[in-house]
Amino acid sequence: MLVELCGEGHRVIRKRVKSAAAIFVAAATLASVAGVAVPATAAPVPGPVSIQATYYRIRNYNDARCLKVDGYTWELPVIGVPCVSDDVWFFTEKGFSSGSYFWIRDADAGPNQDPCILMRSFGSAAYKGVYYPCGNFDDQYWYLDYQGYPGNLYKFRNKAHGRCMVLRSWQNQVEGSACGDFNDQLWEVVPLF
Repeated sequence: MLVELCGEGHRVIRKRVKSAAAIFVAAATLASVAGVAVPATAAPVPGPVSIQATYYRIRNYNDARCLKVDGYTWELPVIGVPCVSDDVWFFTEKGFSSGSYFWIRDADAGPNQDPCILMRSFGSAAYKGVYYPCGNFDDQYWYLDYQGYPGNLYKFRNKAHGRCMVLRSWQNQVEGSACGDFNDQLWEVVPLF
């Protein structure tokens, strides 16, 4: 994977890295060389995983597949795949009077992209998880409902329509469904680094 940073005068510095763990190290190294301030870490997730980690793998509790987007084009489906090293996500807290919601953001995005998981409640892709630029849209905000152990389990409930993110064993794309006591609605948030 290629990491790019812009230094002074918009000079682009590139460094090839082989693992998700190397992304953070490469970015910090390139930033110091380029004279770029390293941004603050993403907001922690509430619950036990907020102690140390900034980046996470999001794994479905029912069948152990991880969230992934294959590519960097907007409107691509968010799918479940066997977990690999580049399935890296982070959370950015967005506070509201009704409580804290989060953007679920792809840490493996291409340069100049700021992608979030979006789930609309209308149109031909209603209640389907897609890759979309982060913005001030309720269908990109997720309430992280902590379910406990084993495995730092959460349900991700969408602010716009109240449905929970689900990954059914017979489907690839994540969807929104009425929240209930189902293992395919449980997500293990695994701290990486």
